[in-house]
Formats: sequence, structure tokens, C-alpha cells
Amino acid sequence: MASFSKWLSCTQYRLSLNSGRRNLQLGFVRRKSSKENAAASTSKKLVSEKELQYVETELPKQIALLLKKKSSTKKNLSNLEVIRNFGNGGYQEKSVLVDPGISQRILRKVLDHTEKGPDTVFLDGEAGLNLLASEVAQSGEFSSVKVLEKDPNLLDVHVELPEDVADRVDLYPHVVSFHQIARLAVLHGLFYPTPVYPLVPDAWTEDYPPYTLVTTSSLPFIKYLTMSWLYSSQNPKLSFFKDSRPEYFLLMTMKTFFQINGGVPSLTPWKKKPTETELKQMKDDTILLPMMMVKNSYLFRLLFDCYLVDMIPRRGFIPWRTNLEDDEVDLQMRLEDVKKNFSSLSSHSVKNIYQQYEDHLMLVYIRPKSELGVELSDPASLDYFVDTLARKSATATVLPTLENWISGMGIQLINLGYSVFTTVGEIQCQDLLKLYQALINHPNFHNSTFQAGRDTMLKYINVREGKIDSSAEGFEVTMLKMRNEKKRKRSKIMK
Repeated sequence: MASFSKWLSCTQYRLSLNSGRRNLQLGFVRRKSSKENAAASTSKKLVSEKELQYVETELPKQIALLLKKKSSTKKNLSNLEVIRNFGNGGYQEKSVLVDPGISQRILRKVLDHTEKGPDTVFLDGEAGLNLLASEVAQSGEFSSVKVLEKDPNLLDVHVELPEDVADRVDLYPHVVSFHQIARLAVLHGLFYPTPVYPLVPDAWTEDYPPYTLVTTSSLPFIKYLTMSWLYSSQNPKLSFFKDSRPEYFLLMTMKTFFQINGGVPSLTPWKKKPTETELKQMKDDTILLPMMMVKNSYLFRLLFDCYLVDMIPRRGFIPWRTNLEDDEVDLQMRLEDVKKNFSSLSSHSVKNIYQQYEDHLMLVYIRPKSELGVELSDPASLDYFVDTLARKSATATVLPTLENWISGMGIQLINLGYSVFTTVGEIQCQDLLKLYQALINHPNFHNSTFQAGRDTMLKYINVREGKIDSSAEGFEVTMLKMRNEKKRKRSKIMK
């Protein structure tokens, strides 16, 4: 009888759960109570009031007037209201830099850490008010400056540049949304033509970067960069990187910073560029978290140099997602408080760290490594190798997986210093490379089951190629063809 009651209660639970899901899909269930909606509305109104007060009292008068001016593209809204609408959708980091002091601070950090050369072009992916582009042009540190606007509705708020630097700043003729680039790559493949193609030289032989990009970044864009660099040898002309190693100063949330590192990296900003040895030590000191050790974080750590440059106050970016107080924050004291969570990290304690830093954006330096320590002529093999290990649990042992691919691999790996008890959770970047190198150098590699698994994966991954003229005109033609193709497909669906 007891077992029947237990079965009945479980069945009723499943039925109610399914019914609830169905009602939610049909719109019969209210997602939030009126009290919850009222609280959210009050909170949003408070943030808007504080935000407006910040614009009127703390920003230069010229910028405040420009933000409150009526938009020419959306007649019933001011420029500030257009920017505020960023908060109603899209990715967390989408915002506009409005504080000249913040733009000066970012430029100082860029100049402290850049590896630029005489021909390096500065790309201002923040655009908005042109504050960063203006500062860079006046510094005279880069050969030229290009402004990449991410939203056509923001063309109204571009601050007029000083006459002595106006000829050194170009407004790029295409809207460039890096988050959108990542989304389209998922739909159309890694070699989908992006607006950045005409900006990257076709033949770049210098070791210094062809361009330095500063922009806010979402996690999908960094994933796209990772896969684009991994497969760049397959089609150098259509890769996002072509034959060069650009450098990126990306503004991201603390959550994104943790995710690309696969755990908790050093939270102390570097005052000067770290050496190769310091970068390696920093990666070894990262507290890896099983919940974040996915394929893309493994590959990112393998392929890119990455470190924290600064923590930028989020008050200087609009829209505000939360109420950002104007009190100065002691970041060192906050770090000491955060470190108390390090001894017993869990999803809850990590979430607390995110919340403690939600008033700051991390300014992170990222550049492809010059020496990977492994041959990338067959990127799909490395992709499949890392993906297979990343799907294992942190407590799973490594040797049986490799032994399943090639019989006898276990003995070879034991000779390299690994044991039958070595787990996935213990594997560092240098271990991954060592294991992969041992695998592909094995005499039976080409006849192994690994090859069969890799070939199967290639049938499903989205690494399609295309043809594109790298000139701006050629890019326009290609994009027009794609837009027309999308319209034709949409009209067929409608019919």
C-alpha cells in the first residue's frame, strides 16, 4: 500500500509538472505575481532615476545635453532612452561608454600592455560617444583609429572630434556587432564573412598585431574567437584572424572571466605585461571548477594568452542593470573577503563572487599564443580530443579513454609520468598537450578508433567555407547576396 501511495504521488507530480509546462507554453500561467512585477518595476524606476541623476550631475554638460537630445531615428525617444532600451534584451555587456574619465583610464591601461607596432590600427569597438577614439587619436600612439559602431541608432550621439585629430579617425561604414558575429557563425559556419574582414590585411608577416581592438564582449564572441583561431589554418583568407595575431582588450563581466578560464583565475590586475613564465604560473594557479571545465574553456586556455588588466567601474556605462552606488570601492579589501570562499567553492559561493563584482567590468587582455607547443595542421583532431575529455566527469580516469582509442597507450603514458589513477580534474594545459602529442605520434594513430570518432564529429560540426572578396566593396556584395537569400527563404516559409 505504501509503495502504491508513493507511485501515485510521483505520477500526480509528473502530471502536474507536464500540465504546468503546457500551460506555461500556452500562456495560461502568469510568470510572475503582480507583487513581483510591481517590485521589479519599482527597482527599475529607482535605477532609471539614479542613472538620470548621474547623467545630469556627474557627466560633462556637452555629453549630458547630447544624451537628452531627441533621437533622429526614433523620434519619440531621447538618445538616453534609446540607449536604456539596451537593457530590455540582448547580452549583459551591451552598453555605451559615457564617462570621459573611464575612456582615459582604459587608454592608459591599453598603452601599458599593448604589443603594438608602427602600423597597428586601433579599433574602437565601443563607439557610442566616440570618447575612446578621440582619446586615442589625440595620444598619437596608433597609426590610425577606426570607429566600429554596433548600433545605427547611436550615430546621433557621436561627439564631434577636435579638428586636429578628426582626419585620423574613420567611422567604419558597416555596423559591427561582435555578439551578432558570434551568433551568425553558429548559423552559417566559422567562415561566414564578418564586417571585420576588410580591416585585416591579407598578408601580414609582422609579429606585432595588425590591430588592437577594445570592446565590450559576451561569452559567445570569445567562444567564436577560440574556434576561429583553432581552425584558422584551414582557410587563412576567410578566418577571422587571417595570417595575423591581433590583440584584444575586452570588457566583460566577472562571470564571463571565470568561464573562459574554467574557474577562478588571479583577480589582481597586472600593472605591467607579465612574462611567459608568469603567464604559465598564473594558469597553473587558476582554481579549476568542474562546472566550468567545458571544451571551449580548455581550448581557450590552450590557444590564448589572457590576463586581467583592470577592473573598470560600471557606472561609466549606460544602461545600468542595477543600482550602482557612487562610493569608492576598496577592491583589495573586497578581494580579501572574496578569497574566504576559495576554500570551499560551490555554484552558490561562485554566484556570490559574481554579485560582489557586478558593479565592475573586467578589462582583460587576450591574444593568440605565438607558440602553441603542438601542430595545428589538423585542428579537428585537437577539437575532438579536448571535447571527449571535457565531457568526462572530473573524477573519471584519463588512461582508459586513450587505451580505448589505441591499445597499448596506457604503458606509454605511464612512462610519461601519469598513473592509472590520473583523473580529468587533475589535467592542466601542459598535460593536455603532452597527452595529445603522445596520441598523434603513436605509430597506430591513423588506424585508431580515434580517427573514426574524429571523422564522425566532422560530419556534424559547423565549419563551412565560403568565398569573399576582402575589400569593403566585395564584402557589401557578399552580405547583400546573403540578405536576399534570407528574404527568399523567409518568403517561402510564409507561403
